[in-house]
Amino acid sequence: MKKYLSGILSLVIALAVLELLSRAAFTFVADTESEKKKQEDWFVYSPELGWERKPGFNNNIAAVNRQFDENGFLIGDAAKHADSTKKKILFIGDSNTFGNDYPIDKIFTSLVDSLLADAVTINLAAPGYSSYHGKIVLHRALQKFRPDVIVASFSYNDRRYVLNADDVDGAAAFQRIYELSKRQQWLDMLERSYVFRALRFGLRGVGFISEEATKPVVADSLQPRVSPQDYGQNLSEIAELAQREQIPLLFLLLGDNPIQTHYVLQGVGQLERAQPDSAIESLIISSRESTLFTVLARRYLEKAYLKVGNREEARKVSIIEKPSRSLQGGYPIRLDREYNQIMRRVGEKFQVEIVDGANELEQQPSVYYDFCHFDERGHRRIAELLAPHLRNILSKTNEAANGAASP
Repeated sequence: MKKYLSGILSLVIALAVLELLSRAAFTFVADTESEKKKQEDWFVYSPELGWERKPGFNNNIAAVNRQFDENGFLIGDAAKHADSTKKKILFIGDSNTFGNDYPIDKIFTSLVDSLLADAVTINLAAPGYSSYHGKIVLHRALQKFRPDVIVASFSYNDRRYVLNADDVDGAAAFQRIYELSKRQQWLDMLERSYVFRALRFGLRGVGFISEEATKPVVADSLQPRVSPQDYGQNLSEIAELAQREQIPLLFLLLGDNPIQTHYVLQGVGQLERAQPDSAIESLIISSRESTLFTVLARRYLEKAYLKVGNREEARKVSIIEKPSRSLQGGYPIRLDREYNQIMRRVGEKFQVEIVDGANELEQQPSVYYDFCHFDERGHRRIAELLAPHLRNILSKTNEAANGAASP
């Protein structure tokens, strides 16, 4: 009997061990398959910029291939700035200039390249970049080569909100992002250990650790990644740097999808004309639409309710229950026209030519396929808008150079 019970016990133990090993094996296989399917990040964390292009990257970004060389340049751009026979146009900007969602030969920077026979374009834009990134990227670029023209375009990311005041774009915030990324790398390594997973599960079960939950926030308390004052300062520093280096600078002004911002702008206009009841109707529509401008609409809706003395409704619409949180910030909380006016003021102060791409695209708003990005037709229109301005600037620099060379 003892032998019989011992045999049963041994069998149970063996089956239990086999079950544990099988589960571990299947989990390992599942983890491996999940790792294979995981999209490679196009960026690496940076203590100076928060994130920047990943050297040697060759994969898809939003289903479109992009390739960066060992220095983070788009493939082919390094050869362009080494070509002494062509004038060089340097673009700095965000995802619109980077050309999200479209092949490299279909975006406006490449189309400008093809429209100007005596010049080449070098694109240092990156998704999520703000004007703060722009001044850093430009300073670093000018340490490597000297372009003949600089084109700068920033706005959308500057206006996205952050949940904490110390997360606004700047050296301290980006250094913190970089340090957190290093700690996350260690956590990701530990995550491969089943012992670590089991320990974490147990500690969570007894309440020693808990999942970080995003708390509701008041819309009017949110800050943009780059304040209007800092936006003007960043553009001014870009202009001052270009002036010091005696390189012509051009600002490309872009805006939000006018279809998605229609009711926000209508409501804001009604508020400015002292029509709060009409403004409430317009802003309610905008706040309920499935766009990225709902928080912006609710900020103005709160003001409209306060204008008519409805404090209760103002309080309700001001609360954002599930605020967006990401590396690049949340939804925009400032109007594009506010930042565009700042760009115009800086341009006027520093005599920087401004090309109004926003007005051009508003003539055919169907070119927008989301909140601020435009399709191939939009890229073609921006390229055709930019080309004569750039041709004129290059012509003037050629005349100046020839005049200086004459005896």
